[in-house]
Amino acid sequence: MALQKYPWRVNSTKRTGKRFDGTPLTSREGIVNGDSMLLGVHVQEELTDGTLTDLVMTGATGIRAILKSARNSSATELIFQNSYNQGDWAANEVLSEGKFTIVLNLNTRTTTDVVEAATYKWTASVSGTSEYYLELLAGGDPGLSAPNYVFENGLAITEATAGALTAAQWDYADNDSLGYSTIYVRLTDSVDPDTKADGYVQADYDGAIETYLDDNEKKDAWVEISWTDSAGNPQTILQQKVTLFEEMDRAPSGVSSVASPTYPTAVAMAGLNRLLPADIGTQNAKTVAQHSAYTVPTGKKFYPTHVIVETIAITGAATAPTVQCGSTASPTNILAAVVASDSLAVGALHVFDVLGVGVIAAGTVIECGIQSAGTSTTHTVDMTVCGLLQDV
Repeated sequence: MALQKYPWRVNSTKRTGKRFDGTPLTSREGIVNGDSMLLGVHVQEELTDGTLTDLVMTGATGIRAILKSARNSSATELIFQNSYNQGDWAANEVLSEGKFTIVLNLNTRTTTDVVEAATYKWTASVSGTSEYYLELLAGGDPGLSAPNYVFENGLAITEATAGALTAAQWDYADNDSLGYSTIYVRLTDSVDPDTKADGYVQADYDGAIETYLDDNEKKDAWVEISWTDSAGNPQTILQQKVTLFEEMDRAPSGVSSVASPTYPTAVAMAGLNRLLPADIGTQNAKTVAQHSAYTVPTGKKFYPTHVIVETIAITGAATAPTVQCGSTASPTNILAAVVASDSLAVGALHVFDVLGVGVIAAGTVIECGIQSAGTSTTHTVDMTVCGLLQDV
C-alpha cells in the first residue's frame, strides 16, 4: 500500500487543473489498486478576462472526491472510501480561499463479519461433522454471494467441500436443502461459530476496482471532485483522467492455509480504519520548538508512512530548517533530524518517506518540530505526519 500525494490547483470553470508546480495534472506512476491518494486542492475560477481568482467555498457542504470508470455522471463509482478533511487537517482547510484536502482510499478488498450476533446466526449442518452454515438471525438466506476467502481469527482457511469439511475449512453451498447457497465452515476447534466474538469469522469480497480491472491490467479512470454551495446547489469542480493498475499477486501477512492466494497489498492492513493526516498546524521555521500533532487513541495503533513539510510563507529565502518528528519520549523515532531542503518556496512540499519505522502504540503523543532554525528572513511551514490508523 502506498500513499500518493497530489497537490492540485484546479480551474473550476474548465474543470481541469495542474499541479502546483505547473506540470500537467496526471498520475505520476499510475494508481495501484490498494493505494491511497492524498489530494491537496486549491480551487480557482477563471474570470472573463482569463485571470484566475480563488473560488470562495465558505459554507460548502458535501465536499467529496470519487473515482469513476468514465467521465459521465452516471458512470460506475469505483471508490471504496473517501474522506473530506478527516478531522485532523483543519489548518489546511481555508474554504474562503478554495483550499481543502481529501483522501481517497483505494483499498477495494472488503470483508464482511459473518460472526455478528446482531445480524447472523450459525446452524449445525445435518451433513458432515462439526459443520455450520450461515443464516440470518431470524432464519433464512443471509443474502451473501460466494466469497473469495474466509478468515478465521484473521487467518485465511481452506476452501473445501461441504459435508466433508475438516478443521479450518469452508465452502459455499446448499448442503441442507435450504433453497439457497450460503457459507459453511468448520472452525479450527470445531465449535459453533456463534460461541466466538463478533468478527472472528469474516468473508472477503472483491471491490469495484478489482472487478473493473483484469489481473495485472491497467485502465483509465476519472477523479471527480464536487461540493454543494451555501445555496444548496451541487457543483462539480474537477473531472480528471488518471490511470489505474491492478498489480496483484501479493499475499497478505498472516495467510496460512491458502496456497499462493491472489491478493492486493491492502489486505495486509486488515482492520484499517482510515488513512490519517495528523497536522500540527503552521509554525515558525526560524524558531526551535516541538509541537504536538496527534495522540494515538485507545484501542488503535499508528503506522507512519510520510512526514510532509509545506511552506506556507517565506521571504528572503536562505538556509532551510532542520526538522524532526517522533514521540514526546523520543522526538526523532519517526524522522531523524534532517534538512527540509525543498521547503524554500511558497507552496513547496518536502515529503519524507518514513515507511518501516514501526508501529506507534496507543497513548503515544506524536510531535513534530524544528530542530535547527532556518535563516530566511521569514519562513512559515506546516508539518504533517501521514500514516495508517488501525484497530489493535
